[in-house]
Amino acid sequence: MAEFVHLHNHSQYSLLDGAARIDRLVEKAVENKQKAIAITDHGNLFAAPSFYKKAKDSGIKPILGSEFYVTPTSMYEKDTKERYHLILLAKNVTGYKNLIKLSSRSFLDGYYYKPRIDRELLRKHSDGLIALTACIKGEVPNAALKGNMDRARKLVDEYLDIFGENFYLELQNHGIKEEIVANNALIDLSREKGVPLVATNDIHYISQGDAAAHDILLCLATGKEYNDPNRMKFTTDQVYFKSSDEMANLFKHLPEAIENTIKIAESVSFDWKFGETHLPDFQLPPHTTGPDEYLRELCIRGVQKRYGEINEDLQSRLDLELSVIRRMGYAGYFLITQDFTQAARDMGVSVGPGRGSAAGSLVAYATGITNVDPIRYNLLFERFLNPERISMPDIDIDFDDKGRGKVIDYVVNKYGRESVTQIITFGTMAARGAIRDVGRALGIPLKDVDRIAKMIPEGPDQSIADALEKNPDLKEIEKNGEHSHKQLIEFAKVLEGSARHTSMHAAGVVITPGDLTEFVPLHKAANDVITTQYDKDWSEKVGLLKMDFLGLKTLSILNDSVRMVKENHQIDIDLDRLPENDPKTYEMIQRGETVGVFQFESEGMREYLKKLKPTNIEDMIAMNALYRPGPIDNIPSFIKRKHGQETIDCFHNNLEPILKETYGVIVYQEQVMQIAQVLAGFSLGKADVVRRIMAKKKPEELDKIRPEWVGGAVANGYEKELAERIFDILVPFSNYAFNKSHSAAYAILAYQTAWLKANYPAEFMAACLNSELGSTDKIVFFIHECKRMGLAVLPPDVNESQVGFSVVNGKIRFGMAAVKNVGQHAVESIIAARGEQGGFRSFFDFFRKIDLRLVNKKVLESLVQVGAFDSLPGHRAQKLASIEKAITWAQAQLNAERIGQDSLFDSPAATGNTRAASGPEPDFSSAEPWSKKDILAKEKEFLGFYVSGHILDSWQAEFEAYSRDPINTLNESKMGKTVHILGQISAVTRKPDKNQRMMAFITIEDFFGTVECLVFSKTYEKLKDLITDEAVVLVSGRFDGQAGSDSGKILVDSIETADKLRNRKSKGSVSLQLNLTRLSESNIEQIWSLLLEHPGDLQVYLEFTGTGIKKPVRALARNIGINMNQDFMEKIQIVLGENAVRYLN
Repeated sequence: MAEFVHLHNHSQYSLLDGAARIDRLVEKAVENKQKAIAITDHGNLFAAPSFYKKAKDSGIKPILGSEFYVTPTSMYEKDTKERYHLILLAKNVTGYKNLIKLSSRSFLDGYYYKPRIDRELLRKHSDGLIALTACIKGEVPNAALKGNMDRARKLVDEYLDIFGENFYLELQNHGIKEEIVANNALIDLSREKGVPLVATNDIHYISQGDAAAHDILLCLATGKEYNDPNRMKFTTDQVYFKSSDEMANLFKHLPEAIENTIKIAESVSFDWKFGETHLPDFQLPPHTTGPDEYLRELCIRGVQKRYGEINEDLQSRLDLELSVIRRMGYAGYFLITQDFTQAARDMGVSVGPGRGSAAGSLVAYATGITNVDPIRYNLLFERFLNPERISMPDIDIDFDDKGRGKVIDYVVNKYGRESVTQIITFGTMAARGAIRDVGRALGIPLKDVDRIAKMIPEGPDQSIADALEKNPDLKEIEKNGEHSHKQLIEFAKVLEGSARHTSMHAAGVVITPGDLTEFVPLHKAANDVITTQYDKDWSEKVGLLKMDFLGLKTLSILNDSVRMVKENHQIDIDLDRLPENDPKTYEMIQRGETVGVFQFESEGMREYLKKLKPTNIEDMIAMNALYRPGPIDNIPSFIKRKHGQETIDCFHNNLEPILKETYGVIVYQEQVMQIAQVLAGFSLGKADVVRRIMAKKKPEELDKIRPEWVGGAVANGYEKELAERIFDILVPFSNYAFNKSHSAAYAILAYQTAWLKANYPAEFMAACLNSELGSTDKIVFFIHECKRMGLAVLPPDVNESQVGFSVVNGKIRFGMAAVKNVGQHAVESIIAARGEQGGFRSFFDFFRKIDLRLVNKKVLESLVQVGAFDSLPGHRAQKLASIEKAITWAQAQLNAERIGQDSLFDSPAATGNTRAASGPEPDFSSAEPWSKKDILAKEKEFLGFYVSGHILDSWQAEFEAYSRDPINTLNESKMGKTVHILGQISAVTRKPDKNQRMMAFITIEDFFGTVECLVFSKTYEKLKDLITDEAVVLVSGRFDGQAGSDSGKILVDSIETADKLRNRKSKGSVSLQLNLTRLSESNIEQIWSLLLEHPGDLQVYLEFTGTGIKKPVRALARNIGINMNQDFMEKIQIVLGENAVRYLN
């Protein structure tokens, strides 16, 4: 076999161009007994660390590189797309650092359609680099191909000047005729200039048979279908991983070009040391001698503040933690974290109580990094920082989502913009995603693609290969299905795992001890956001300090609630000092009324809370840990044990202190560690290592640890059978046991939100609404919860509304900034005018007092149409028609005042009222009042939802009779089942399927939210006349949700109009709910008049409730039958309110 090394290879990180997965690329090199392999993705170093590690672990030499884009002019000029390819390989550590510099500058300074460099930058950063002239898109081959040999010679001289003996002329042969022309010219240049030749294959996929799959990747990149004759495609199927013999045979006339690949590989000497940590320097106060001493000083002060006197147990725990931190060299890490968390609090940014295992550290608690008492909750430091398994601490911090940016700015300012950046993340084609992407490119009908995709289980570790082994239906399609379906699976297998795009990690930030580009290459996205080129895991593995600055909406809700309580009740709430066992809070939790309560608001959780009836924070911590896939199966037993309905088994009396608080149910990872400590005599550090081994379930590792476990237990006086039994119980459980530290921190947050909801419901719900201003569905959801709680939600009002939702006299008032076209500055201007000059007495008075330069006509029209002026005389139609008149009148008043100020005696200043002068207000322009339907339609248009009612109000009786599955009840439990929803069609999209038959995508909206519905062509043909915008219909079909999700769509089987449903009930009976406490005599007269005005065959019962009536009294309205049409429903609801009319049969 010939010796050869591939030096020009594109992995999946040549985004939507490379289809060679890194693992397969390396495996192929190993199979071919090649000694080394290079990575040269287009314009980036995304894959460098993962490729390096995979190659090293596989026993071959990794060569790091990239195919750069070189512009012939200055990289700072952005007026030409002319650019050429150039392969650069790192020869040593200097070369790697120069790759980082070049790649970073190509994105930060040279980006123009592609990341570019120029030869001037190359001269500055050429040390330690090997340069190959690349494919025929390289600058030298391109000049030679065009016959411009003078230009080619000049370029060769220039590159020789830059790279010297590390410059090679690259030859490729993929059966493309232009390559032959270029190769002949390059061979001549080699002989003329003495520049060595090197042979490469421009690898874009692994096997020749992957060419078609790679073609699909190009379709995804260009947005074209596979069968489009005009799309971009490669003209060869030869860009695959060729064997050494294949390459030697291709270039048998130039053996030196093959030999030079070995020479280049042997010249590379770069040892990447993972695990070396590069912590930024933390500036210590002058009086301290080092970071460990300063950290101890902060801890002593913090423990005294938290606990008062430092007792022996506290001192021992603190000494233990500090000694581990000192030994591992992480004092600086804690000081950096403590510094920015304290800075956040100083800036008024809320910091979460803790997240993850860090809440188990007394040092973190003492320094204010966390706010969870690890002693009170029996949390373990070793779960966070294990002295027997050295690894970087991982402290993730929650900040309120409105203030998170301030903290990042603080860190940037402290350590320098050149030392702080955020982290890249890659969107990849998971198994299902690959099926859907390939199906779209192949033009396969969505229904078929969807069906095949769903044969693959969901989850990050699922693969198409695994699904083919486990699902015989999928395997049958692969073997005997339609040709296009077989292709779909074949191509998706190749492309699975490919990176599709880059984005910014939601929370990750890296901080380096100096310029970032000394440690990591940088990337700049189209929106100018700068990130690392390595993802969060690899950024950490290459030694960078990675911190997660998470924005938590719940903290903003807490802030907003506390602020409003202070404004409305003059009470200062300290969330860290709430009463622990507030009866009102736990009564609410026990009723399952936890919508809006952090981590406890899902429907399933609410049902369990009703059964569990938590009585303390420990119950909350346990439920937070148990309500997850796997441990959720233990919840019924947990509930029964709490209520004495099932025997509590702690296995042994010595384990009772560990398991008592969870009624003998093993819930936490910390319990596994403590059991290992008590039973087997392991240290907590060793116990954490054992826990991890159990979680991985690798037989060979379990076989090693089992004898030590059993032997330790027996030595401690326990029965061998008990030790075996507990070991066997713990192994399957350890995989999904939850971190108690994290659960405790988040249960504390949950309790804080629950306490506010129970004690200050209006303020809390207003804060929840403020947190969801961008989500119509969530606003509707929370408004429904407000109604259930008996909280009135009032429409926007120019005399009462603030920017966001607020509380006025115990009622929630819409914020004006929630209205479409109404910006925050306009609202602030209105509020300022209201504060300075008193409330607005009339529509025209409003115009006279506000600054019309800040509040434009569009803002005014929007406010009118959502009812923000309803508290002032006149109806909405009049006001909308009178806006121009009001503006003209107000400007005239302002001009008159200005003229009046020229006279000393007429000056408004003399009267003490700067806007006192005013003429009589004009009359409204004439306009017919809008119907309720029009009012609601305009509210929907400008708010996204209804505030003065709902379009379904007049169909309330039908909704209750037929809508068995309101949208807020659609969750995982209904997946695959037939559901029935009555709602309004709020959006319709019609499009042809692959067979050019029409289908429809419709959105149905009910009182609680919206859901997407698919009407496939066969069904559409039967139902198309019923699918119209704004129609109120009953939709029936299969709920096509996703496991672990409350979202999904309905595959429609049938549609019926609400009118048809009402007609079906026309000969039945109906009940009118009459609350005698609320109804006046004139109301009773109105009701009788309406009954008499709408004669029909529907029998009427009157159901009386009110003060003094213990049980509703129902009576038949004799000799009265009604026609319950729209007119009747709208008018009767004005008198009786919503939900007052119900069908009885």
